[in-house]
Amino acid sequence: MVSGVLTVAVPSLPPPRMLSRWILIVWWGVAALSSAGHLVFFNLFDSHDVFTWWGPIFAQFTICTAWALVTPLAFRIARGLGDDVRPARVARVIAWGLLLSAAMSTSRALLHGFEHRAGVVCSASFTQLADYMTLDLPLFAAVLPAGLARRYLLQREAQQARAAAIEVQLAESRLHALQMQLNPHFLFNTLNTISALVESDPAATRTVVARLSELLRRTLDVAQQPEVRLAEELQFIRGYLEIMTHRFSDRLTTSFAIEDGLDDALVPVFVLQPLVENAIEHGIGRIRGPGALELRIERCGDRLHITVRDNGPGLDPTARAGIGLSNTAARLAQLYPGRSALRLADDRERGAVAVVELPYRTLDEEAGA
Repeated sequence: MVSGVLTVAVPSLPPPRMLSRWILIVWWGVAALSSAGHLVFFNLFDSHDVFTWWGPIFAQFTICTAWALVTPLAFRIARGLGDDVRPARVARVIAWGLLLSAAMSTSRALLHGFEHRAGVVCSASFTQLADYMTLDLPLFAAVLPAGLARRYLLQREAQQARAAAIEVQLAESRLHALQMQLNPHFLFNTLNTISALVESDPAATRTVVARLSELLRRTLDVAQQPEVRLAEELQFIRGYLEIMTHRFSDRLTTSFAIEDGLDDALVPVFVLQPLVENAIEHGIGRIRGPGALELRIERCGDRLHITVRDNGPGLDPTARAGIGLSNTAARLAQLYPGRSALRLADDRERGAVAVVELPYRTLDEEAGA
């Protein structure tokens, strides 16, 4: 059996590892630009004889790497604001911002000893701590909106995921309801057949009841499955046609033209029975002579074509589509939106032809997707 699941694609944010890489890339980009500006400034305006370039670069990349490491913490601080912004939460964020900026400014003071001229570690210049705070507080203020934006995107993604899950549940519920409509309809017609045979042919009645029991058991087995293998669907329709053969005695002949290699093709569950039933009820059932029904299934590129022909009187332009065909069209639209078709027309010679087109897919392809 094939367990079918409807899925809805939901766009997602980068995973945490990818996000960390992007944070590091952004901060290193800031370090590169800052270092370039620093070097250009001192190259043009410094009066010292020796231009030391690696000290400022080391300091800038160290500080920016530290900011990259604490950016996720800043994002968590931003999430602390919550949906309902309250003074206490704002005060807590400000306190965290001051603490974080103070820690980064202290790191800057410790790295101040890397003079651009000498490139050696000197005593830390804590006197410049206030100056560094004026740099790090704006940096935190710049990171905070990014954290708020990410929080908003995460919330929106979660809402989209919930909406998509609800949509899938509704779609599966509608599909299940459509499938369940077929069972009483099929059962009603089969019971009429049994009623017609019970007195005239008891042996045939026992055979039909046995076949009906098998079909109902299969109906229960696949009740929750949107799709099944074509081989399983053909097994079901052969049992159904055996029942119909007893109903019409020797007036009904059937033929199958199934392309080789299609056993594993996925088709909607119970897709053949409404097509065959329509051909019998509105085609063969309306003539007195022998009735012929042909079932042809073939693959055309990435499409699967299912064709049912009968030699009845053709379509009645005043008749409305029956439950079976209307139900099948609705299920096709539900399973393959914009990628399936159900056409019913008069055949060129005599009778009517029903054609179903749907995407060709196999169980192996679905497992590998």
